[in-house]
Amino acid sequence: GGDARRPGGRPRLELLAIAWALLALREGGRLALIVPESVLEGATQAHRALRRRLVEDNALDAVIGLRAGLFKPRTRAAILVATRGGTTERVGFHQLNAARDIPELLARLPGQRDAPALATSFFARREDIRPPHYGLGIERYRPRQPDERRQRPAHEILHEIAGLEVEILQGIRDLVGMLKK
Repeated sequence: GGDARRPGGRPRLELLAIAWALLALREGGRLALIVPESVLEGATQAHRALRRRLVEDNALDAVIGLRAGLFKPRTRAAILVATRGGTTERVGFHQLNAARDIPELLARLPGQRDAPALATSFFARREDIRPPHYGLGIERYRPRQPDERRQRPAHEILHEIAGLEVEILQGIRDLVGMLKK
């Protein structure tokens, strides 16, 4: 497991608080904790160990991103929803931007298995949350919108650039000719 202490001996209080909350629950007990965004993507061994524990040893139900600026000083945060014990099968990732989004979010949480993906609410399978980092950042799993524009082949783009370059050079020659007169 990872050490939840910083170099120099200062504990990472946010990681200790989450670990303690999980230990305080009975098997099957649920928790919802507001955590700084650093918990979701922190690169230390302690961050990775905690996320591994959430995903592998418990049922991580949801990660709910909170809008920036909700906490001072402009700290981004998220709510982790987990059940002690059990198995993580699928994690709901939700972005909560305004109070008006709360009823929709609450409606999605109990039946999240069958809910269709939205821009602000989608799901990732446990297999997608990979070791060794177990990253839980919302953007990591957000479904990509298909690019509706046709991607042009590189040779077409280069041919167009070459044509523009010829036009630019001709324009420069014309300017030089005008200046000589």
